[in-house]
Amino acid sequence: MNKWLSTAGDVAVFVSIYGVSQYLPSLASALWGEAAGGSMAFALKYMTGGVMAIVLVGMYRRLVCRTCGRIERSRRGFDPAFLLWGIVLLAAVSIVVEPLSDLLPAVDRSYGRDGWIMLSAVVVAPVVEEVLFRGMLFDMIRSRAGLVAAFLLSSLVFAVMHLQPAVMTVALPSGMILCYAYIKTRSIFSCILLHMMNNALAMALNVLQYRDRTISELLGSSSGYFILYALALAVTVAGGFGIARTLRNGRKSRKNAPAL
Repeated sequence: MNKWLSTAGDVAVFVSIYGVSQYLPSLASALWGEAAGGSMAFALKYMTGGVMAIVLVGMYRRLVCRTCGRIERSRRGFDPAFLLWGIVLLAAVSIVVEPLSDLLPAVDRSYGRDGWIMLSAVVVAPVVEEVLFRGMLFDMIRSRAGLVAAFLLSSLVFAVMHLQPAVMTVALPSGMILCYAYIKTRSIFSCILLHMMNNALAMALNVLQYRDRTISELLGSSSGYFILYALALAVTVAGGFGIARTLRNGRKSRKNAPAL
């Protein structure tokens, strides 16, 4: 019971720090009388909040997690074959969950398409979110409650922090795939690179004004969509088996730390 209470406390502190770090730059900008709008202002506030969150969560992690080591940075994170499989799996999952996402309220895409937004979405967000969610939160939960709990809880928190229900449906399985990448390669680099490629693809579709159209609308053929969906589902199922095997092997090869 103590390990679950400690885990819940860690998650609550993490969410609080993350939320406050995203809010404070906007509050400071308003108090100083600076313009709150504009893509550059948004990007700078997001970067500031991200750095603040990493610093504060890092300090908390050092205080409470005696068994947490350094964020893993193996060179296996640059394995081209694994990265290719990872981006294919992320794309397949987005296709599989698209019918569910379409039933939920539309996603707010008012963030624009200029260079500052590209920088935020394709570079800053992947680095900040992977360091926080996979590098720090995952390891804190793993040290308390074990590998599977870390895999599930960190992915769930990652999804919830995206706030919009339609985005959460994609963020949850995507978070699981990124956790799988971290466990499999023992490197935060694989997570960052996969996140960057995924966001770059999403931004490219947004720039080309395809982002608000479904896959079936883009294909314009029900038979073509059926074939693509079947292939995506097969890839997702295969990925699920691979993730389950990796979790099973990880539990066997790595001794979980005792509850503090």
